[in-house]
Amino acid sequence: MEESKTNHCAGLRVNKLLAQSFAARERGFRKAFKRCRRHCSERTVHELRVSSRRLIATLEVLGSIVSIGEIEEARRALKKLLRLFGPLRDAHIRLLYFEELLPQFPALEKPFRAAAQQEQDFMEKVGRVLRRTKLGSLAKQLARVRFTLNKKLRNAASADQLRTLRAVVDEAFGLVQHRRGRVDAADVSTIHRVRVAFKKFRYMAEALQRLLPRMSERRLEAMRNFQARLGDIQDLEVIAGYLRDYAMERKPKFRKVLAPALHELQMKHDELIRTFVQNQSQLDRFRPSPKRHSRAWRTPRIVFKSNA
Repeated sequence: MEESKTNHCAGLRVNKLLAQSFAARERGFRKAFKRCRRHCSERTVHELRVSSRRLIATLEVLGSIVSIGEIEEARRALKKLLRLFGPLRDAHIRLLYFEELLPQFPALEKPFRAAAQQEQDFMEKVGRVLRRTKLGSLAKQLARVRFTLNKKLRNAASADQLRTLRAVVDEAFGLVQHRRGRVDAADVSTIHRVRVAFKKFRYMAEALQRLLPRMSERRLEAMRNFQARLGDIQDLEVIAGYLRDYAMERKPKFRKVLAPALHELQMKHDELIRTFVQNQSQLDRFRPSPKRHSRAWRTPRIVFKSNA
């Protein structure tokens, strides 16, 4: 009897925190969307991207409670919105790196101006699309999720839900470890897959932080820093690729002038990869549950493969 009462109270607490988490993520997304729609800038676009990803992660966690069909409709709409921002973010990152390197490599002046024009063009395009975009359909989908969630939570107040939710986060972390075990330092796409899985795991952990005793603010901050380092690798890969393509479209003489800047980018890129390989065991610190409760994944050692 006492155990049943304890489980019931624990279930009620879980339900309340779930409802609050979803409401906070939805509210944050709506505010970010309105701000970005009213004034499209690098800051407001970034805030909308982050709030969209956080809402997506929360929806995926709720997939263990609400039907996948209702979750998937809203998730697809949010993913579509995120795809709109990809080219703009890449242009902004290129601009930042070129601006930093310009004093050392004056030959980047032309690519810098081209990147600045691209950023402006993409910003204007995003602004036009957002001004035409209404949240009506997505708002209805989120309302259906909210209605179903509240109904489920009223009818089920069980501590089993807590175990289910923690298992979802454990599985997300397991995918990170699995992809980490498949990293090939000579293939940056394998590191990119770790970054994507880790980002999803981090947003899930943030959404359920109050239900995960190991997820302190300090740990979440460390996770954000770790993700940022993975993002730097991807950014340099994209920027170097852009500059190589830009050089190939110019005369051989100009390519030769750009070569030192490309070499510098490649050196930074290779150093970041080496640092990740040396410190990849830090991922173990972010395990959301004690190891004995987590899904077992085989994690072989990361090695460099010869390009020969």
